[in-house]
Amino acid sequence: MKEIYEASLPAKCRFALERTGLLEEIRRTEETVLIFRALAGFGKTQLARQFCEQWEGRVVWTALDGRRGLEDSLGAGMDRLAKEMEEGEKNPCLLVFDCLEQGAGGRLCEKLYRLAASLPEGGKLLLLTRGYCPEFLSRFRMNGQCRIWDQEDLAFTREETGRLAEKILGRMTPAGRRW
Repeated sequence: MKEIYEASLPAKCRFALERTGLLEEIRRTEETVLIFRALAGFGKTQLARQFCEQWEGRVVWTALDGRRGLEDSLGAGMDRLAKEMEEGEKNPCLLVFDCLEQGAGGRLCEKLYRLAASLPEGGKLLLLTRGYCPEFLSRFRMNGQCRIWDQEDLAFTREETGRLAEKILGRMTPAGRRW
């Protein structure tokens, strides 16, 4: 059974498409810090969920919430993992922070930097945001340890748009042609 901490792992959207091309690209990347940065509706969360389902190791998913304090948003799973990493955890893990813009601030940046810097070999930090990118990432970007997928990268292809439309509408276009 896959070890996923935190109850905030989003539900699978009934119209979610498996983004096989993007998932393969994400799996192949060697960078430690991965960022999906796009407006609402580009499928960041569902893509991240699919990546989590395929991840071989432990996953900790945290949905940041500006109404709750940082510690409440991070939750017990993140605290447990941070302690294990300090004690020398060797298994690759995937840390996901959804709604990064909700937790924007110095304390979060400091905590994320420490987590990213102490990840076991093969571990990843995945950040989902509608635009905010913490300044601490510049250190990882300069060292080639950070990869960003922007709106252009996350946009649905023409084929994916057609498959999504068929899935939602449950039928072919009026002319009987596929999208």
